[in-house]
Amino acid sequence: MADDETVITDTLAIILNQHGYDAHAAYTGTGGVERARQLRPDFIISDILKPDIHGIEVMIRIREFLPSCKFLLFTGQSATVELLESARAQGQEFETVLILLKPVYPELILAWLRNSGEAAHPGYDAIAEFRKQGEMNEEDYKIYQGTMTAEFRKQIERKRIVARN
Repeated sequence: MADDETVITDTLAIILNQHGYDAHAAYTGTGGVERARQLRPDFIISDILKPDIHGIEVMIRIREFLPSCKFLLFTGQSATVELLESARAQGQEFETVLILLKPVYPELILAWLRNSGEAAHPGYDAIAEFRKQGEMNEEDYKIYQGTMTAEFRKQIERKRIVARN
């Protein structure tokens, strides 16, 4: 688990450990790469935007020595789209990477882990349940369901920026 927001990182690590996973926290991208080199995990959960190196670069570096490691990346920033496009232009693939917009639901992460990080949208059943319970709005539902287009993503980011201001 790598995120520069220590409260989020520590909280998610605690939740994962309580569910039987051996989760460790790193608070920088470099720290995440170092931890992965030491611990050799099957899964990496990381925020994309961090102060030192971004999560996509973390993924690229870790794939060099752990090519079968699965990644769940999350973000709350629209700058991520450009980072993804740049990495794709350099030959990186994201077919086996789950990328989520914040807020990230711990239940969705747990569903992804239980599913061994294989499915493009592993938390579909959990997502439907969240929506039924009113815990997920329509925009997030479309995102997690996988029906979101690039234009829809831009519309959501514009709404979030306006909402913050």
